[in-house]
Amino acid sequence: MNFIIYGAGVYGKKIFERWHAADDVTFLGYYDRVKSGDMLGIPIIKMEKGDRNIPVLISLYNTMDAFDVYVDLREKGFKNIFWYKGNPYTNVFAKQIIDMNSLGDAILPQVEMHISDCCNLNCVGCTHFSPLFHKIDADFETRINDIKNLKKKVTHIMGFNLLGGEPFLNPEIGEYVREMRRLLPNTRLNIVTNGILLPKVSKDILKQIKLNEVVINITEYIPTNKIINEIQKCLDEAQLMYKIRKTDNLFNKPLDLRKEKYNNKCISNGCVNIYNGKISRCPTLMYVNKFNETFEQKLPMDGIMPIINSFDGKEFLKKLREPVPLCSYCVENPIKWSRCSGKPTIKDFAEI
Repeated sequence: MNFIIYGAGVYGKKIFERWHAADDVTFLGYYDRVKSGDMLGIPIIKMEKGDRNIPVLISLYNTMDAFDVYVDLREKGFKNIFWYKGNPYTNVFAKQIIDMNSLGDAILPQVEMHISDCCNLNCVGCTHFSPLFHKIDADFETRINDIKNLKKKVTHIMGFNLLGGEPFLNPEIGEYVREMRRLLPNTRLNIVTNGILLPKVSKDILKQIKLNEVVINITEYIPTNKIINEIQKCLDEAQLMYKIRKTDNLFNKPLDLRKEKYNNKCISNGCVNIYNGKISRCPTLMYVNKFNETFEQKLPMDGIMPIINSFDGKEFLKKLREPVPLCSYCVENPIKWSRCSGKPTIKDFAEI
């Protein structure tokens, strides 16, 4: 089958290098919004000159970006659009790709769910307010029921993140992995973690992660970096797929209560969050009630919806992308990464 790869970047290059010699796959070129010329000996073609009938393979790893490109390609008249989901556990090209045209009209690019509200790091500036939580507080049946109800509202979920807090604090993580893969057979599943607990995770849990084709996404904070070799050895021995995101010792303090000192910025765009029967456009909105309760504040909570509601799928997804009153408090405020010292204070999360 012939394809043109969308995205002449890192993943576009990897796709070509991995599959160009396959008997049933031929790559005719690349589409790219910025680059021109050629890459790896095949041309980078201007989209306006592209044949709308030749299948396009979107190479972007980020599900939100991939979805936006899919919408753009459809609007430009391209007929056959595929997404390379990058399943690391198969050597069959057909199992690496998803026919986007078969996924319906209510595609959710990404959603995330806490399986532990608390954390073992308690970062200053945490957009999930994890330092304010002191227990896992995740009922398995409730969380799984949320996924079942969400499936009734959308036609497909491209990516699903299990996180927290720190998800490996929850001893039921293996059960979550198994049930989520059963419910979401064609979704990219990720566990987002600081990685510190990984060397102590049982072999049975690591086995379940591999069997259910889950990718480990590690954020390399300073404490993570100190044992990163041990973490990688653990994952390599278990033959798990993982990605490591370096922080360069930087973080962001998310809120400005005066709304006057910093530029507005959404650092959680696309991080749709589900929690105890509710859904919101981002974790900061979902958990701001904990901030309000702890520090006697009244930041707005408008925009949190019940998962089961009166909106149809397309309107439901539109609502999740709309700005909410809390957005006016969210800012770009780079800080050096650190942990809350003792009992968290309001200044650990907001400028006041």
